[in-house]
Amino acid sequence: QFYIASYIASCVSLAVELSDLLAIAPALRAALGEEWPRLLAASQDRTGEGDGARLVCFDAANGFALASPELLNATGRADDVRVPPAVTYPPLLKEELEALGAAMADDVRTALLALLALPRPPLFKTSEGSEAVQEQGLLGLTHIELDVGRAPVCWLNGRSVPLSNEVSSDVSKEEPLGADGGHTRADDSPKHASHKVLARTVSAAELERYSTMVGGFGEGGRFAAAAPSSLHVAVALRASPESELRGVTVKLAANARGEAGGLLDLLYGGGLQRPGGRDEARLPLARAGGGA
Repeated sequence: QFYIASYIASCVSLAVELSDLLAIAPALRAALGEEWPRLLAASQDRTGEGDGARLVCFDAANGFALASPELLNATGRADDVRVPPAVTYPPLLKEELEALGAAMADDVRTALLALLALPRPPLFKTSEGSEAVQEQGLLGLTHIELDVGRAPVCWLNGRSVPLSNEVSSDVSKEEPLGADGGHTRADDSPKHASHKVLARTVSAAELERYSTMVGGFGEGGRFAAAAPSSLHVAVALRASPESELRGVTVKLAANARGEAGGLLDLLYGGGLQRPGGRDEARLPLARAGGGA
């Protein structure tokens, strides 16, 4: 009944919003004039995406305010569209997964390596029409989450994937078990036990072992290298800097294409020559793990 009531309330709210839009449509159309058809075209393009996702961009002509790329394109302002850098995660080879799982529990490490056997999505269509598939490495792995009291999971291509096949059985202990596996009551009549199967959860001791294996979480107790000679970072979750670990999130290294564009003025200005001329060398510096 609760879900039915919630569904009805959502439908009523949507109907009210549509009614409001229809009421102001004539005034909006008159105010926009010749821009009205372009607004409709942009709205249709924006709602036509099948997966329900919506893109946003920055409007360079209006203080880099958030805007709709479909609207800017429809109104002839494509040059004002600025999109955030595209973040991509390079494929992880077996050796990298082994290094990531070395400090984790055996079942989590085994589950990580098992991800390599999953079917890989096609990368592109070849000229013959067949699909080219990534042959090596695991694509789409972004995070590994180890939280006390919860099952270990990872995020693969935007979906949560469990990282353990182990389960535990929780048997009610309100009454002693009889010889046949049922509960024995005062009248000696057996009552079958109720078994509840639970996924294996992460313990505080497991996280402390992980912290020891990665060499601790450094100054401030927040960050650690999740694997040697890599940019994968383990982030600790604590109630306070002195308290015990309550969770660890491993963030996989990513490539953010376009972020270096902000350095162009520094590289090509102030005496540095553009390609083809005499170049001076500059060394960018950052904190450890910054990717510089």
